[in-house]
Amino acid sequence: MSIESAYACNSDTLKLLEGNTIEEIEIKEISDPFSEYYSQRIESLNAILLRQSSVNIKSYYNGGLATLSYRGTNAQQSQIYWNGLNINSPFLGLYDLNMLPNFQESASYSVDDFAIGRNYRLNDKAISSKKQVTLKFEVASFGAVNQSVMIGLNNRVNQSLKLTFRKADNNYSFVSNSETKKLQNGAYDFKDINYSVSGLSNKISFKCWIQDYYREVPFATPGAYQKDMNIRNVLNYNISTDHLSFNNSLAFFRETIEYNNDFSWLNAYLFKTEINLKSALKSFNFEELSIIPSYRVNQAHTPYYIKQRFQYIGTLELKAEKNIGVNNKLSIRIKEQVNNLKFYLPEWQFKLNSFLFKKNKAQYLSHYLPEWQFKLNSFLFKKNKAQYLSHFSYNLVSAHNIRIPTLNDMFWQPLGNPDLLPESAFSNEINLLYQYGDFRRTNKLFKLSGAIFHKRINNYIQWRPQFGGHWQPENVKSVGIFGFEPKFEFKILKSDFQFELNTSTSFTNAQNIVSDIPNDKSLNKQLIYVPRWKSNLNYSIMFKDTKLNFFYLKQSHQYTNTSNTMQTDGFSLINLSAEQKIHLDELDIDFVFSINNLFNKQYELYANRPSPLRNYAFTLKFYFNEKN
Repeated sequence: MSIESAYACNSDTLKLLEGNTIEEIEIKEISDPFSEYYSQRIESLNAILLRQSSVNIKSYYNGGLATLSYRGTNAQQSQIYWNGLNINSPFLGLYDLNMLPNFQESASYSVDDFAIGRNYRLNDKAISSKKQVTLKFEVASFGAVNQSVMIGLNNRVNQSLKLTFRKADNNYSFVSNSETKKLQNGAYDFKDINYSVSGLSNKISFKCWIQDYYREVPFATPGAYQKDMNIRNVLNYNISTDHLSFNNSLAFFRETIEYNNDFSWLNAYLFKTEINLKSALKSFNFEELSIIPSYRVNQAHTPYYIKQRFQYIGTLELKAEKNIGVNNKLSIRIKEQVNNLKFYLPEWQFKLNSFLFKKNKAQYLSHYLPEWQFKLNSFLFKKNKAQYLSHFSYNLVSAHNIRIPTLNDMFWQPLGNPDLLPESAFSNEINLLYQYGDFRRTNKLFKLSGAIFHKRINNYIQWRPQFGGHWQPENVKSVGIFGFEPKFEFKILKSDFQFELNTSTSFTNAQNIVSDIPNDKSLNKQLIYVPRWKSNLNYSIMFKDTKLNFFYLKQSHQYTNTSNTMQTDGFSLINLSAEQKIHLDELDIDFVFSINNLFNKQYELYANRPSPLRNYAFTLKFYFNEKN
């Protein structure tokens, strides 16, 4: 929870994070060709999200509260998971991305759309080599220093320890009313410790994650500050028989927040088990069939509630995946949630993946389709067009999801509303994909995809002013979201030369379409801080161990009030980076120099919160692996 946001009554603020280095990210397909899985030297989740035109990263200021918005939904409607457990704060229902440390070698990231927004899943990975050490040291503009170390051992037990330290004066320059100024009272100091140990062939594991974040709060009362402390402990154990397997998790989370001497805390007790029905998989040819019950108790205390509050959430989820014929795969998810003995309509999702033509079917068309040729540089495709049809696939998704009101929604004094209904969203989406080549096997990849999506969110929760100047959350609106996203990716490795091009564009029309507020001026208006257009382009070229990267971002204007009479201007940014790798037996060394906001653009992503001008970073990284 961020108290600064609680004071703003659930405000959803916006600013692009600065100073993120985009590392080479390996994207590999799993069972679903439309799913995303990231691994291998991921620098940060923010760096990944920055490359996605459908995502906005939002914050008041550099180092301040940072949240994400996916396809026009708000930050509370997307969830962050750590090793399968939700780590969004129950106070505000969102997660501060600035509380995430940089990823190291032992982490991966994946996404799924079983939410009103999106689910982002962060997973620790076991150390594969006998001994692994990663060191990072970075100095950047605004007095920023970033240090991290990861030590991994894989003997009889698998252990990893990750330490991250970040601090900055954060006195960056910005332009306001044609006058160059420096940010005041914006320093931060971040400490992060993450330890995990597993044994018995990874059948049992324990993970502990401790975070301590102190930051000054600019654009507030003089001397304002905030301290966040998070402690997360998880015990995981697996039990497997010939017919069933159980993946069980017991967890305790502790969250404390101090804002200008106001102190709040929350304890969360969690139990989750995933039951995989092995016998049914064999009998009915399922790819996946599992039942996932979970139970969570939130115990919260804050001076802004009348008394200590408890929240009891029980969940039962069914996941099934089955091949239908040769070309199709159907995935079904059904989830029921119970909040303080209140039952809601179940959530569900139906997803169909299909290849338009398999190669054996496409061959029958060869007599009727002409040959064609596509040439780029020295790489030549020359095939019968029918064979290319085997690389087409599509994906259909229909879903219903809910979002339970947050603790602040229900209990904030004096007008918290415990009778709020959950937000309820019905969504439909179609994705088309053409992919030729597999970079891991052939060193060539050509990928073109597009998505069209529609979502309607009912019982939308909004804080409204009441008699006496107080604010109260109410279910007052329905929101309609429509948009499309084309994406293109090309990658080729030839001899010592590697070229990569990624580009994507997102159009998002998100409007209030129904309102219970008399004479509501926001009706049929774009939601605040949701740009209609956003595009990015990432171009990299590598020769042997030298890499140059060019990143371009363009974003349209955003409205800053619900009647759409005020706005921040659209803008474009360019970031550059250069990287040199050195290989010394079991040691790799990386030198990275990056320039953000190359042309010193003046821009705002939140009203009256100017963003930093041109800034720099130099990073030195060491990777040591002792092989088994």
